[in-house]
Amino acid sequence: MATNDLNEQHREKAKLIKVLSETGMQNVIDVDALQKMQDNIAEISGISIVAVDAKGTPITQETSFTSFCKLRRTMDDCRSNCFFSDAYGGLKAAMKNMPYVYRCPAGLVDCAVPINIYGIYLGAILIGQVKCETTGAKDLENVMKFTFENISSEKAEELYAEYKKVKVVKLERLKLVANMFRLIIDEMIEKKVEELLRKRTEQENDNLEMKIKNLSIKEKVTKTTVSSSHGSDFLRNKFLTNVMNSLGNLSIIEGAPRTNELTCLFSKMLRYNFETHGGFIELEKELENIKNYLRIQQISSSDGFDYQIKYNCSLKNKFIPYFSIYVFVENSILHGFSKINYKGQLKILIYEDEKNYFIQIKDNGSGMSSQNFDRFFKNNSEIADKDEYELSIHSVRKRFISLFGKEYDIELQSNYQKGFQVVIKVPLAIEGIRVNG
Repeated sequence: MATNDLNEQHREKAKLIKVLSETGMQNVIDVDALQKMQDNIAEISGISIVAVDAKGTPITQETSFTSFCKLRRTMDDCRSNCFFSDAYGGLKAAMKNMPYVYRCPAGLVDCAVPINIYGIYLGAILIGQVKCETTGAKDLENVMKFTFENISSEKAEELYAEYKKVKVVKLERLKLVANMFRLIIDEMIEKKVEELLRKRTEQENDNLEMKIKNLSIKEKVTKTTVSSSHGSDFLRNKFLTNVMNSLGNLSIIEGAPRTNELTCLFSKMLRYNFETHGGFIELEKELENIKNYLRIQQISSSDGFDYQIKYNCSLKNKFIPYFSIYVFVENSILHGFSKINYKGQLKILIYEDEKNYFIQIKDNGSGMSSQNFDRFFKNNSEIADKDEYELSIHSVRKRFISLFGKEYDIELQSNYQKGFQVVIKVPLAIEGIRVNG
């Protein structure tokens, strides 16, 4: 692709992101239509559903909330943990730009479906409040590891009585509802976004109208991205980070230093995610976010792994597409180290040559068999039954090829029972980039 064409695309993307970041989800989605659809799906599926904006404020009425969850949210400890769980699930979903299924502090299964429009995070659909007793549900991340509750025996009995009433739903049904909402949202926002862009183009009286006509609005809306970015309204909202900081201060008073450290680290990750738009970010800032994530995982796993980050070159004036490293680091921690009976080791090395710099991510985890590796990753193939991590890796590879060309496809190597290695190559000079943070 010619440099001028690439620069033109970057300028157009910047304008589009500016348009979307200055509006809220209620101006993009028909809330009344979404409410009716939400009520119908909740009635059929028996699953609790609510839609929230980027600030976490509901834009639809809660549908089919369980009496158990309603009771929990009347109790101070439980309520704060429920809000934390919602925020955590939404953050993970936004990072992956796909539905994220997890267990809440009460042990129920929830799912957050992010609403991203061309890299702008506008909100989420929160579904769940169910029991899932299938094999796959046992492997879900449990937010309980981040929380603590001091519940009286009387309240515990009352909660347990309501807990027994919670429906048991197959995990597959929950995922089906999540994917259904993803498709519904894409359909609902397509025409709204097109109309929004048209009106803004007329107001600004520039050439954006002709460019939008020559490009597929649908492709822009539905294009898979690994990054999650936030509009100016989201940047101004400091509620979640303030809550996390307050929890951190409380943990110091109560003598829980590791909880305080975990809360502070998670607060930093929230702030990074709130204050960073999609596009390119300084490598130093991206690595700092990776360090925070790794320390959170170390605390959660009782220091079940060690990590090293080494530089054989300066990090100054180096940029990288937002959240490109996170996907591979998370894969090492949650996949590579999940089935080993020895201490995990993760090494990240930064080095450069005359034209590019490289990020090598290497672990000593379980790796993948050659058969599975070829099936999911060889030739960057499209596989319908990829899991969320494989889809995320696939999306990052496609993004690098789209931005820089086929020679920048990310190198993956797997040694079964011995580990996984990733080498990311990034140009030292990137023209026309939009730097965030």
